[in-house]
Amino acid sequence: MTQMDTPPTAMKNIETRLGSIRGVDCGDTLTFLGVRYGEPATGKKRFLPPEPSGPWTGTYDATFFHNQAMQDGHATFYCETQRDELGPIDEDCLFLNVFTPGADKQRRPVMVWVHGGGYTGGSANDYNGIQLVRQGDVVVVAINFRVGAFGFLDLSSLGADYEGSANNGIRDMILALDWVRDNIADYGGDPDCVTVFGESSGAEAIMLLLGAPEAQGKFHRVILHSPNGGPADGSKSSYAELCKHLELQEDTTPDDLRDHVLDMDANDLLGIARTGPGIDGHVVTRSMADVYAKDSPEAVPIIVGTNRDEGTLISYPLGDPGPWVDEADRKGFEYTITESFHRVVKDPVEAIAAWDGPIWKYRLDLPTTCCDGVLGATHAADIPLTFNFPAINHKTHMFYVPTTPDVLRLANAWSSTCIQFARTGDPNGAGHLQEWPRFNNRTHPTMVLDATCRVADDRELQEEQKPSDAIHAAFLKHKESMTQSTKKKGLIF
Repeated sequence: MTQMDTPPTAMKNIETRLGSIRGVDCGDTLTFLGVRYGEPATGKKRFLPPEPSGPWTGTYDATFFHNQAMQDGHATFYCETQRDELGPIDEDCLFLNVFTPGADKQRRPVMVWVHGGGYTGGSANDYNGIQLVRQGDVVVVAINFRVGAFGFLDLSSLGADYEGSANNGIRDMILALDWVRDNIADYGGDPDCVTVFGESSGAEAIMLLLGAPEAQGKFHRVILHSPNGGPADGSKSSYAELCKHLELQEDTTPDDLRDHVLDMDANDLLGIARTGPGIDGHVVTRSMADVYAKDSPEAVPIIVGTNRDEGTLISYPLGDPGPWVDEADRKGFEYTITESFHRVVKDPVEAIAAWDGPIWKYRLDLPTTCCDGVLGATHAADIPLTFNFPAINHKTHMFYVPTTPDVLRLANAWSSTCIQFARTGDPNGAGHLQEWPRFNNRTHPTMVLDATCRVADDRELQEEQKPSDAIHAAFLKHKESMTQSTKKKGLIF
């Protein structure tokens, strides 16, 4: 088990309402990997809403990683040698991992992690919750869910059974929250104190959960790291386009199309672009901003933020010199990506603040130490800080050298703040950061996470980041290109 930084001392069985389960005992923590929360969404159940799994017979073996979602390769943050140990990639993927201080009668805050990956990849098995458990006496749950066409393809034209299929991955998340509500007390958690936190598309998915009626009341705080999943490929949303992609005649009947996609090998479905998720009026009925009407009982506290240099994670892997006319062209592209993340956050934050909603905003500025620092505070750099990987010398995670003093300090401060928020619904009180005011539309207070943290006016932060004329010209060019591409593909918001 590559994610256990403390060698497991023993296996341990506990009794739960679903049956006996065996996990890994590391002395101060228990870990249960690959706990099934949903029946296999395979065969005739492919593309249908998930079904809860029931009790098991015998002892469930939760000492190893179970299946990750079906995807075309898994770009992991872990070393190449570990990928095979993070579990197979398979269509049967409705599993979750539980990290807990103890399976006792304590009612600890629960933190449920929703991974990113653009709704087409990623895995719960990448994320080690042990340090949060040790540091904060909390229970951490990381969930797998269907991605790509399996979780986000609109097949409503095949009949009522497939209504809402473009949000099946969101349904999977709701089912996982059902499992937490019904079972987490067996693992030492409090089902009435659940924080859902996620990064990138995982954070954006949580924004959709806020507007999903079936999710209401199943979580009580939210932490959103760089929410943005990118546009769905709406060009494949029509019946005719789907038939064309599958090389079927346009006059193929819905029944024949249904039978065809149900009989296809899972690997052959990987080439079908997703058409969701989004506000479909069925699974998700409102935007996050709409949920936060004045005095709304559904207005759970939120922490939300972005990273200063989101775009560098996309531009630099394209190579050097890459497809750029010059360095200003590269910087313009990076700024286009970074600005899109800021835009996803800006409007709902200001809408919620207009009602004095419980929302706190941050920006991560601490530069990464990898790649000679050229990435800056890039996309996903917040993950090792949130999980406080440096505290356990988690060398396998990219971005930061874990022993760097500034990294150690910020990781401890930020993870402690997230834990405090999960416990109380307020990020203040952990003792590591200065007083962090709720966001308001007068002073726009934003916590800047850096070697020295501070609260600043978000408008001033944006002004400081304003590009030069040459970079701005490149930004406008790339923005227009992306806008035209998005119009062709269709927006999910």
